[in-house]
Amino acid sequence: MCSNSLASIRKELKKQNPQPPPGNCPICNNYTENWILDHCHFNHSFRGYICNNCNLGLGKFNDDIEIVQKALLYLQSGYQNTSPPGFLTRFNKELNIYLDI
Repeated sequence: MCSNSLASIRKELKKQNPQPPPGNCPICNNYTENWILDHCHFNHSFRGYICNNCNLGLGKFNDDIEIVQKALLYLQSGYQNTSPPGFLTRFNKELNIYLDI
């Protein structure tokens, strides 16, 4: 898809989904005033507004859920011996609630 077509898709998505006021990013919870429109690159549906860092991070993972899950498992493996008792259990429970699984 040419960049002009992508630009028009983003423009239409922004028109249909106005930018929120400054606040916390739904992924990292960091405060931002500079929201980035996030959309599915496969079906061009609107997902929401996120901060620039999270947008770049998702982009680096090619919006691929399997890669993100592998990255999560990789990060969790580093916490096995260093995290406080119950940390991963609480983390996984919160993640499952967030992902609605």
